[in-house]
Amino acid sequence: MGAAVRVARGVAARPQVIPVGVRYARGLVRRAGGLRAMRRGRVKSMTFVMHAFMAAEAVAPAWALLQNDQMSQDPKIRATQERLQACVYTMAHPENGGLVPACAQHAVLDIAENAHLRRLLPIAPVADTQRACATSAEPAVSGCASAQSRSTRR
Repeated sequence: MGAAVRVARGVAARPQVIPVGVRYARGLVRRAGGLRAMRRGRVKSMTFVMHAFMAAEAVAPAWALLQNDQMSQDPKIRATQERLQACVYTMAHPENGGLVPACAQHAVLDIAENAHLRRLLPIAPVADTQRACATSAEPAVSGCASAQSRSTRR
């Protein structure tokens, strides 16, 4: 089913959304430069992206399977694969020039660089750091070594 059909069905089921949609469309036209600018093709556009980081322990197996054109049966890994496939925040991989989702780049491909950055730029621990460090297999990568040493000094 196409997106237009789904929208039409949603509006038909809840007509009270029409005023909200009209206000949104009016604001969108105004932010784009107005109807005259849109007719002349002088639209001002801006894209906003919200990035929600994913856990490295889920990204690594999800990315490995995606590289082999496979989808996981594990719901957590499959959800991570779907997020990686939908990701618009990508960067060029220096070795092959392909586009790689940022989470895969940072969690899987830049592990040594991440460990180096954690030593250069120590981050203050957050509430869940102790719990995350207790389950981390790679303390140097996740920053747990510095968090664990701080907790033993207390």
